[in-house]
Amino acid sequence: MSVAFVRVYLLSNVLMVLGLLALVLVQQGSARLDRQVPYRKQMQLGYALIFAALIAPLAAFAPQGGNFMPMATQVWSANSMRTLDEAIEHHGRPVISAAGLDTSVAAGTLSQWLLCLCFAGLLFALARIWTGNRAARLIANRAHTIRRFGSLRILATDDATVPFSFWVPGASYIVVPAALILRPDDFRIAVRHEGQHHRQGDSRIAYLTELLRGIFLLNPAMHLFLRRLQALQEFSCDEAIVSRSRVTPQGYCACLLSVAEEAIRARQIPTCLNMATGANGSLLSRRIRAVLHERGQPIQSWKLFALYAVSILGILAAATALRGSIHDRRVSLAEAQAMATVARADSSIPIEVNEQVVAELNRFVGTPDGRTLIRAALQRMAAYEPMISLQLRRHNLPADLLVVPLVESGYRNLAPGPDARQGAGIWMFIEPTARSFGLDTSAGRDERLNVASETRAAVQMLSSLHEEFGDWGLALLAYNSGEKVVRRAITETGATDAFTAIRHGYENDRRYFARITAALIVLKNTRRLGFP
Repeated sequence: MSVAFVRVYLLSNVLMVLGLLALVLVQQGSARLDRQVPYRKQMQLGYALIFAALIAPLAAFAPQGGNFMPMATQVWSANSMRTLDEAIEHHGRPVISAAGLDTSVAAGTLSQWLLCLCFAGLLFALARIWTGNRAARLIANRAHTIRRFGSLRILATDDATVPFSFWVPGASYIVVPAALILRPDDFRIAVRHEGQHHRQGDSRIAYLTELLRGIFLLNPAMHLFLRRLQALQEFSCDEAIVSRSRVTPQGYCACLLSVAEEAIRARQIPTCLNMATGANGSLLSRRIRAVLHERGQPIQSWKLFALYAVSILGILAAATALRGSIHDRRVSLAEAQAMATVARADSSIPIEVNEQVVAELNRFVGTPDGRTLIRAALQRMAAYEPMISLQLRRHNLPADLLVVPLVESGYRNLAPGPDARQGAGIWMFIEPTARSFGLDTSAGRDERLNVASETRAAVQMLSSLHEEFGDWGLALLAYNSGEKVVRRAITETGATDAFTAIRHGYENDRRYFARITAALIVLKNTRRLGFP
């Protein structure tokens, strides 16, 4: 669920950017066409684009199809392969990591961060709504009622310097400065302007815009989108009043400028709409130019419908394409069992699928770094495979033991570290074990780095362990943990297989045998898993 939430939230943020670009393109195109898109239609398109950007990411829950994004931009979800310590730390928890970036975050952690961010933004928005409503109600309670039409109340007060409107459940308010009553023409224009906000639903939408601003607090595209919609609300009101009322453009602009002079000193109340929005910026001058400029004929209905359809379908198409940018790449238990069935067909090593095996399998194939490691290891393995396979055949050992160097070293001929307990070579022999099988580990010469010599020793050791325990699972567990540990597990628990011993705590390297099993499944299913 954490991955699903991250996917939906991140896609919503991206789609908001695309929605904003679509709206800007429509506005720019409308300004250059002979037949223009009315401001109210542009505003409605903006609402539709935001709605589509919020709903379309739910398609991320649908089954994933092909990938439409280049692999470099893929975001994956699985346990990290970067280090064993990191894998242990995030055991059982998916990790979100961007391909090509040296970073990863546990999906649960990222989900918690995003939830906290959304919750904090939501609280901030609710606080703004509450304080705004409180301030507006205080003004309304001290104001005088001039007229009342059903749930609409027109109030006059000395506490307001500019006309504004707001809505609360069950009532709509238009508040005008008392001084405006002495200017009847301006009073009528102001009431009509604020009344148009109510007719358009702007006073109700103000609450939703505050909530969206909080939820997408860190997304600048959302803030720009909402600011543009707020401007369109004003343009729509201006357009409606000048075109439908007995108001001249010059008279309307004179009233707008007069109100704007007072608005410069006024404080904007959240969730309230005032007539002179943008008095301090270029919005006011653009509104005046729009009112005075004679606009062309409105666009034909069918073209407007096509414009709406292309814009909305563009968002939906982008959501479909971008849903492939965040993948839950984890192999499920059922998928692992199906691949294990293929692997068992010609394997001498017991292959049991459990939660540990699935977790290790996902470390190999569920992250960019894991797949990179496996791909590189398989390429290096090709150089050593003929020689190792020959040695295995000579001692009648299964070819599946090629998996051991894959897990131990990734087929890298690693130099010894400063600690004698650290292994070296592709088989990762520690010094005492290497010497017991005839390898020279003196200061001047370390035969663990001679792949042929080390392979002969490894084959002897594996053959000896299998002869003693009679089971390849126990033999491989002993290869990592030592014969004494496995003998004690058999004596004390009666274990007859590796996972029984492991469940009782008889394992040196955590999930080593699970990793061997997962690597063997990968080797037997390379084509299915997308490896060459």
